[in-house]
Amino acid sequence: MRSPGGHHAPPTRRALADLGAGALASVLAWTGCGLGLLPLVLGLSTLAHGKAAAGVLQSTLGMALFGAVALLVARPLATVTLRRTGRAPLFTGWLDARSLAWLGTTLTIRSSLSAAVIMTVIGSIVGMLSPVIVVGGDRVDIGPWRITTLPTAVIAASLGLATILLLTRLAPALVTADSRLVDVILVGDRDRLEAELQQTTTSRARLVNGFDLERRRIERDLHDGIQPELLGISMTLGIVLATMHDDDPARPLVATAQQQSLDTLDHLRRFVRGIHPQVLDDHGLAAALAELATTLPITVRVDDQLPGRLDDGTETALYYAIAELLTNAAKHARAHECVVTLRTCATSAATTEEPWVEATVVDDGQGGADPRGRGLTGVRDRIDALGGRVDIHSPAGGPTRASITIRPDAAPTTVMP
Repeated sequence: MRSPGGHHAPPTRRALADLGAGALASVLAWTGCGLGLLPLVLGLSTLAHGKAAAGVLQSTLGMALFGAVALLVARPLATVTLRRTGRAPLFTGWLDARSLAWLGTTLTIRSSLSAAVIMTVIGSIVGMLSPVIVVGGDRVDIGPWRITTLPTAVIAASLGLATILLLTRLAPALVTADSRLVDVILVGDRDRLEAELQQTTTSRARLVNGFDLERRRIERDLHDGIQPELLGISMTLGIVLATMHDDDPARPLVATAQQQSLDTLDHLRRFVRGIHPQVLDDHGLAAALAELATTLPITVRVDDQLPGRLDDGTETALYYAIAELLTNAAKHARAHECVVTLRTCATSAATTEEPWVEATVVDDGQGGADPRGRGLTGVRDRIDALGGRVDIHSPAGGPTRASITIRPDAAPTTVMP
């Protein structure tokens, strides 16, 4: 599907199908509106024959009927056009000026162009068949052009084939022009920008989810692959060490190698825990933050007021955002204590009945946090990508208070392949 506002020329086969669908929509629109136009034409004819009263009555009824049919046809026509061109209907009520304007455009400009294309295609096909018709002893009339001889029929067939090929080449450009017309009349600048913003927000959330998937995949590969191998090496060295004599000169080297393998295994486990803690999947956000607190040089208290577990995507987004805030408090704010509060809240930005989730991190550090720093910018980018909000208040001298607000179902659920 073409994105709103995107006017890349579609493939030729798709363009031909779109042209056919547009022509069919024009025919159906004229068929429906013709029910109202027919009484109007009859009324005008009666009026022209001197029957004023009957003519005015028929004309009035015809205009009323035409208006009613137009209102009934306009919205379905506009909706079908928007869906056919890959745009979501953005109407808020049945009576809409844009759908009526699109009906008028369809009955005039688009119908005229469709009729011209259809007549050209029919004439080209007749011209291509003219040699067969002339050889059979008949003649061919294409508009004012009468074809009675074989050489003339061959010329007509050549022109017909060339015209068909030219229309095929022009089909993507015609569909692109029609798409621009849809944007101008049906979508409009504000709605188009809103649709593009929604698409961008969805794409950013998808990227964040993809990044988290990669983190979890790396964590799984390290946990299931390299960690067992290092443990195996350490066990092998332990077996070798147990079989060596106490006075063996190589024993200290083997003991050192075993200790180094154990130290490397410990470093790897902490690294894996930093990539994606298993406790986050098993026990939730509060438990993961409590485990993270044990690795930090400051006191961290977690006040969990959430009614239950959140979805995987939201828990992952909040965990890494809060982890960055806690790391900043420990490294740069010279804080001694941090309080993390997790709760639900009502927000004016909410568009669903489900309450939003608010995570607040308050430290007793020196304050003065730079919101343009790489760490806080990363936090803001991650939460913004999911449609959330980050507010940071960090006056000089402290304390620093960071608040993260996010809708629980805004983050895509992380699913491992």
